[in-house]
Amino acid sequence: MYLGIDVGGTSIKSAILDGENLVAQRTIPTEANLGAASVLIKLRTLIREYFGEYPKIRAVGVGVPGVVDAMGNVLVSPNLPDWENIPLLKFLRNYSDVPLAVENDANAAALAEMYEGTGKDKDSFIYVTLGTGVGGAIIYHKELIRGESSGAGEIGYTIIDYNCRSKTQIKYKQGTFESFLGKNSILSIASDEAAKDKSSKLNIKSNLDVVDIYNFAVEGDTAGRKVLQKAGEILGYGLSSAMNLLDISTVIVGGGVANAGELMFESAKKVMRMHLLPPLAEKFELRSARYLSDTGVRGAALLGKSLIEVKF
Repeated sequence: MYLGIDVGGTSIKSAILDGENLVAQRTIPTEANLGAASVLIKLRTLIREYFGEYPKIRAVGVGVPGVVDAMGNVLVSPNLPDWENIPLLKFLRNYSDVPLAVENDANAAALAEMYEGTGKDKDSFIYVTLGTGVGGAIIYHKELIRGESSGAGEIGYTIIDYNCRSKTQIKYKQGTFESFLGKNSILSIASDEAAKDKSSKLNIKSNLDVVDIYNFAVEGDTAGRKVLQKAGEILGYGLSSAMNLLDISTVIVGGGVANAGELMFESAKKVMRMHLLPPLAEKFELRSARYLSDTGVRGAALLGKSLIEVKF
């Protein structure tokens, strides 16, 4: 048994990985606005509760959005206010008698794809997670690339529009890949397309989600298809830039927005064929992750598992 905890800006998800199954799944609100100390107490309580109920847990893995160094310190987390230089691993070790690891959430998910997912047969790949934001990780020769400040792979923060200026955004978020392809941006595109086409099914649901857009598009909704095509084009530009820079021909896409699937991928591939360097354009692969809805928790649990097992 391995405990995985996925800390998000909105919720903290947790579960125990038993074999290939996730059991004892729980979701609690993060309430990040209450500060880092409040979230740390939630994590401490959660770990204590799991060990009280499942004493056979062999390792714990925790995924956190943001830059996490090799010592398990959270250097910065844009989705968690006031999280700067938080010694998360050191703190949590006080409440766990088994091996414990802390990692960037996208890195943890990429490791899950490398160990057991659609990247298992690949020596190198770029992992991209599409959700509220856009995260990423780089696997090169079966190793996770961290970079000088442990922030390598943050594809969401690559600049795709240097003219973009917004007073509501953190400076390093302006004009970024994430600001155009995060969940809220896709919903904004949907709102624009719905306004242009009053007959679209996009207008019939008040609390629209990306999966709804996909379902409507599959059913033939013209506006829904346009939304996914536009999102796919943005995806294609962002991926092309990363692939050309790193000279890696395979991308694995995970996260909730990835449920939009092939319609978005088709549009992305058209852009990629035009903008990838010829050696990459001839052989590139765009794959869906094996793990979508429970990526963060499973990746975190496998991260913990990797501490005590070399091979899976």
